[in-house]
Amino acid sequence: MEQVQEEIQDNRQETSPLEDLLAKVKTVAQSQHGELFARIVDEFYDQVTEEYFSPGDLAEIEEGFAQIKRGEYVTLEELEKKLDL
Repeated sequence: MEQVQEEIQDNRQETSPLEDLLAKVKTVAQSQHGELFARIVDEFYDQVTEEYFSPGDLAEIEEGFAQIKRGEYVTLEELEKKLDL
């Protein structure tokens, strides 16, 4: 296993982050803990739901970032003071 980890380290500069992750997953899956790892991945996979933002959602998010850049926001302390908390 150490040899595989060294190879992953050596190739890290040549690979994309996804390829690096897949190499690590393959190493763990082929290890003595592979069966447990597969069960854990299956559990996570079953719970994953893909959420997509609509164009309107993305526009609102972008506008929120623009407001923050313009300084149009309230700090937590300011909000607490305003609400007498």
